[in-house]
Amino acid sequence: MPTLCRLNTCLLLVCLATGVQNACAQKKEIPHGIGRRDNFEEFKTPGAVNRADGYLIYNDDTLKGIITLDKYSVWLERPVNDDYSFYYYFRPSDLKLKAVIAYNVDNKPLYLTRVTCKDHKLLRLVHEGKVNIYDDRFGYIYAPNQIDKNLVVISCDGKVKEMGSFFAINTKRSLIGYINHAYNLNIDPKTISWKDLLLTVDGLE
Repeated sequence: MPTLCRLNTCLLLVCLATGVQNACAQKKEIPHGIGRRDNFEEFKTPGAVNRADGYLIYNDDTLKGIITLDKYSVWLERPVNDDYSFYYYFRPSDLKLKAVIAYNVDNKPLYLTRVTCKDHKLLRLVHEGKVNIYDDRFGYIYAPNQIDKNLVVISCDGKVKEMGSFFAINTKRSLIGYINHAYNLNIDPKTISWKDLLLTVDGLE
């Protein structure tokens, strides 16, 4: 488990609200970066994952805690006691941030990672198997229509291919080509819907 001194050159510790910042200034014994736990909710933004148990991988360290995130920021809360927590801030574009994994109340996972180590974007893993499928959304998947039809990235046989298209039918046709080849299938793009395709893929290993 990494120590604070190892992380403080890489991670930004913040106080979360003006009142907390004042409290930090008044109470010199409270290290900078400790905030009141109830103020964590102030970071809710549209489309964000808020207060989800999980962990992230930064360099070779695994940090567990409570995660909130959107496309522009990742926050990790590590409780100190019933009143205070340490808060760490990460930029998704920071290549040292390798993966973020969060679990909601249904224990459904959200797994964000880099398709290659040099990618500046974290992508959501949709399917892991002979063909790994990713998209660019940051939410939990409950239904096929919650997967981005217009930007799908796959990795297969060591190659990465972005299948972004304004027309979802083109994305589906390209994706089916890779799935058929990898799993020795004969899915016809003309006769299968996007929903049924993703449900089929979900059953493959």
